[in-house]
Amino acid sequence: DAWNPWEGHHSVVAAHDLSLLDASFWSADEVPGRDLAEIPHPLVSDTIARFDDLADRVVLTHLNHTNPLCDPDSPESAQVGDRGFRVAGDGDRFEL
Repeated sequence: DAWNPWEGHHSVVAAHDLSLLDASFWSADEVPGRDLAEIPHPLVSDTIARFDDLADRVVLTHLNHTNPLCDPDSPESAQVGDRGFRVAGDGDRFEL
């Protein structure tokens, strides 16, 4: 769900070496005519703003087909990468 109702979300991510976070939608523009309250995934733009100081601990996953992060050459992918976030890819493995 969206980040706003969850108090303490920043401290939960900060307490872990790695967090796989939902990145379904970059922006509300991807779902025109839909009430985001019905699909309360946090927007990537909000997620990267909230966790900018923890970017090296965050992997963005669960991308909707409309999300520009699906294109590794998109300006949005460059922005995420420049800020230190990673986007999960097919075959990624994470050692626990």
